[in-house]
Amino acid sequence: MKTLTELHTDFSLIGTDEQLNEFAHRYGLSSIGIIQSKNQQVLSTIGAIIEGIQVLVEHRWYDPSGPFQNLPDMNKVRLELNGIKVQEIAYSD
Repeated sequence: MKTLTELHTDFSLIGTDEQLNEFAHRYGLSSIGIIQSKNQQVLSTIGAIIEGIQVLVEHRWYDPSGPFQNLPDMNKVRLELNGIKVQEIAYSD
């Protein structure tokens, strides 16, 4: 089983959906449902208990394109420990 220190390091290296899936598998994170939030689409919410700490990862996306623009979608992934946001990363599709 990986430690919380390794979890922080590995989380900061996520840059693609595939890497996010590998991260979830490595730490035994499983789906806990999807919660919709304003102006952003939640793709997944996954979590587990690691070293007695509730770990939650929420994956959202949004379209930054405006009029006359065609920009790639942006992904934001937030890491929470015991309900406190500790880290967030972003990457484009």
